[in-house]
Amino acid sequence: MWQKLKHIGRKRYRATAGKINCIRIERLGLTTPFVSGCFSKISSPPDWAQFSHRMPAGAIVVYVSKSYSLTEFLYSFVRTPPPPFRSADIGLNHVPFIRRLIFSLFSLFFARLRYPSFGDPVQPDTITGSVEHELLKRRAGYLALFEKHDFYRQYTGEQADPLQLLMQLQEKKGEAVYLVPQLFLFGRRPVKPHRPKQENISGLRNGPSGLKKLLMLLMQPEKIVVEWGEPVSLRSAVRIMAGAGVGSDEMPTILRKSLMEQIDRHYRSITGPVLKRSAELKQAILTNGDVASYIAKHAERKQISVFDARKEAMAYVDEIAANYNPTVVAFGVRLVQWLLRHMFDGISVDQAGLADVKRMAARGPLILMPCHRSHMDYLVVPYLLYNQNIPWPHIFAGINLSFWPMGPFFRRVGAFFVRRSFAGAVFYAKVFGAYIHMLLKEGFNIKVYIEGTRSRSGKLLPPKLGMLNILLNACRNKACEDLIFVPIFVGYDRVPEEASYVDEASGSEKKTESVLGILKAGRLLKKRYGKIYVRFDRPFALSEILDSGKQRLEEMTTKAQSAVCRSIGYRAVNGIDRQSVVTPQSLVAAALLNSPKTHVTIEYLMFEIRAYLACLTYQNAHLSRTLLNDPGAAIRHILSYYARQHLIDRITSHGQDWALQDVIKIKDHKRYVLEYYKNNCVVLFIPAAFTALVILEKDAFQFSAADLTEAYGYLQDTFTNEFVPDTDRSAEYYIRKSIKAYIDDQVLIPHPTLPDTYTLTSPGFRKLHLVAAFLTTFFESYWIVLCYFKQFDRNTHDRDVRLKKIQSLGQRLYKANGIRRKEALSRINYTHAIEFFVRRKIRGREDMAAIRQIEARLEGYLRLLR
Repeated sequence: MWQKLKHIGRKRYRATAGKINCIRIERLGLTTPFVSGCFSKISSPPDWAQFSHRMPAGAIVVYVSKSYSLTEFLYSFVRTPPPPFRSADIGLNHVPFIRRLIFSLFSLFFARLRYPSFGDPVQPDTITGSVEHELLKRRAGYLALFEKHDFYRQYTGEQADPLQLLMQLQEKKGEAVYLVPQLFLFGRRPVKPHRPKQENISGLRNGPSGLKKLLMLLMQPEKIVVEWGEPVSLRSAVRIMAGAGVGSDEMPTILRKSLMEQIDRHYRSITGPVLKRSAELKQAILTNGDVASYIAKHAERKQISVFDARKEAMAYVDEIAANYNPTVVAFGVRLVQWLLRHMFDGISVDQAGLADVKRMAARGPLILMPCHRSHMDYLVVPYLLYNQNIPWPHIFAGINLSFWPMGPFFRRVGAFFVRRSFAGAVFYAKVFGAYIHMLLKEGFNIKVYIEGTRSRSGKLLPPKLGMLNILLNACRNKACEDLIFVPIFVGYDRVPEEASYVDEASGSEKKTESVLGILKAGRLLKKRYGKIYVRFDRPFALSEILDSGKQRLEEMTTKAQSAVCRSIGYRAVNGIDRQSVVTPQSLVAAALLNSPKTHVTIEYLMFEIRAYLACLTYQNAHLSRTLLNDPGAAIRHILSYYARQHLIDRITSHGQDWALQDVIKIKDHKRYVLEYYKNNCVVLFIPAAFTALVILEKDAFQFSAADLTEAYGYLQDTFTNEFVPDTDRSAEYYIRKSIKAYIDDQVLIPHPTLPDTYTLTSPGFRKLHLVAAFLTTFFESYWIVLCYFKQFDRNTHDRDVRLKKIQSLGQRLYKANGIRRKEALSRINYTHAIEFFVRRKIRGREDMAAIRQIEARLEGYLRLLR
């Protein structure tokens, strides 16, 4: 009986040769509120805005999914996308019998649905209408790329291929047809391969049952993810296939396969790779070819058994490996939400940059490279990606964070732990490299801090290239085809670790993380720290770097690969610097510290800030919303905050509000705090500061731009450890850009007759001093270190004792007024200065000739800055 009914149903709805079965929905009748309500809580695809401008108005739109879904079709019908997209009301695919029966009953009692078997799609049918007629009326279609019965009928010629018919429509009518891949996911948990049940629409993971889909639609619609892939122009696709020599009969098959692969890649970019058991991953690491061969060599060299060497390798894996758990990750998401509500005033996110990251996620594993200002960074960046339907990454973390109870928690949210140094630990390095190889081979995203540690100074540290080298080695060994690097700026109005950073910068030892530290950190929850700012620089692929140098990773020497690592590191740091957000806190701190006097009026402070804002505006720097909306109010608010925090004293007052005649003074022991926030924005002023200083060095009101290049290059080389140079731009580029900014601000005037010659104005002289003052702290720190090398022979002290001697010398010079800025007594600056002088072959007073040469130049610059 059932077979007869099934046969009757098929006979009624089967299309003849050259035709396709379709569904057209005119309206849902009495069920409209119910169906619309079911889909109303599903968020719209985040790609609508970015895709809408890529398609011409009036284009024919067909949404494509991998296999037929009644839920997807109804969702495509009831939603209201922005132009040029439209709701889909034509189903261009075969509908199985049971679903046709449901549609029939639905039509009979509630709605007006038609199931016409359209005739030749390019010959209008006056009774039922044709596919061409309906699509040319700017109706949108819905097409399933794969359905078993459709494939059999199309393969045997019983039914036309909808893609072939769309190609014919485009060719005969000249209309632009766009295919929009649509992804509909009931949940985002990664695949677990040990559940060998029926595959879902993507063919990658176990799909929920029909009942579970219905319950989720009714009870948890917020967990349903709907996204679009990159729209495919049918005309462009046909042109590319024709250029490759593909025949017209083969084009639909190749296009269908390409679309299905695009949907699969998009699916994996949301859920992440297959989530294997921890034991399975460890086995893959320990049986890695390099590790297995090294175990044998290690056992022979240490004269131990292979089994003991294997146990050592297993211990290393246990020390390193994450234990990713989606349930704990979901808890981590809620934890971040709670912390944001109780400690911060929200997150300002660069949505356009985040969309670029998502677009690139399908091309390969993402290597997320944020700056590192706070422990909050560990969860904030993954949280933002997770909310954008990008898989939670594995996180590079220092071994100091593996203490209980945070270590187990961090491991379950994807953190893997690494030692600070691999020196003398070759076996450990081999195992760690194999672990990274496994992560990339499986397709996991990785978050690595390019600075290697948190910045205690407020500005970016020089890039650490060791981790990049490990990533490149894994890619070289075919762990993945490409790597996508994503520079990320993460900034804070205030960092919770502010007090500890100030202590460490002034010379105190870093406190080790511990349970007691966590308990004390509870006090932080009682304070608020303003906003968090997250911006994404343009992602770049490893293949782009290699192609620009016409290199192959497999053929590189060690030296060439190191050069590529350096290029990636510099490019990442420059990208983060470009995305820096200037806040009122950093701008006011800079104006206070750069003031030439200890007591400063509000009027003079505002003069400084206007000069700095002019410099920032010219280079299109990113300003916080408070600075953009009302700079005056934002500055007065920060001054009041600094006064409440006892960072400044109000010497004279003309009322409760800040008057231009009010005088303020920085508390000397609080200058380190202000220095931290000044350094948040200092990098944006460095090209202008270098240019200002070399102009002042000329000691003339008229100069040629060509005469500034040598001195600018000297400053750039001196402070390479402080400010990573942009290898893509020359010194001449930044000099000319700064000169243009100074001309706009009436600091300089072009000479009326002499080309490339400029005159310094009287008001401009004062402004140049204000901008150049950003360098004063660094010059004084370097002067202290140079004084140490003048006093002691080479190798008199080891590293730690040398640093203590320099700190002591700096204190004496400050008390004797040899240096004027207390913030110059910075342990971090001392370390960078030592590296600079060692690079210049200065290691003690034996190198007096080199010392005298640099001394004269530093002394000259300090004289100009005071």
